[in-house]
Amino acid sequence: MFSLKLKYSDQSSNLLELSYPGKMRTFIGLLLPVLILIYFRENRDASFLNNISLYLIALMSILIGQYDERWYFNRADHKIIRKIGLRVWYKTQALSFSDVEYIEVRCFGRRKMSWLNKTDLKTYQKYARLSLRLKTDRIKNIDVVGGKYVHQLLKKGAAISDFCGIPFQNKTDN
Repeated sequence: MFSLKLKYSDQSSNLLELSYPGKMRTFIGLLLPVLILIYFRENRDASFLNNISLYLIALMSILIGQYDERWYFNRADHKIIRKIGLRVWYKTQALSFSDVEYIEVRCFGRRKMSWLNKTDLKTYQKYARLSLRLKTDRIKNIDVVGGKYVHQLLKKGAAISDFCGIPFQNKTDN
């Protein structure tokens, strides 16, 4: 539910989009405010000043529900565009396909458990990330998930790689 989803564009066969699903934003943006309204309906004697923290939580929930992050991979223009921010205010970053050396999936946060042998250790990865490795040796992280969902990142990375023609490297133990 809280991971970026791949979606091929309906308008163009040259556009691949990676974004948070609308269900997640709706869930976060409406659930807490609705619960707070229900609370106030039941407690009509509550004054504004006594419950200012509830109003702030509702406001923060609405703002968090407006958060959006999208990655566009445009095969026709050879561009990768990232839009991040609130629905109305967002920052845009653009990269060219030629700036990217490869796409990688890497596990990190390995738990050190001395009583396990090396082959069992790979099942104890804490997190995995999908990244763009730039030719300038910088890394642009696209998505981070728990280690047990690394297979989803491998599928996303391979799909992006096939779509864009950028090399893909699996740097996990899987």
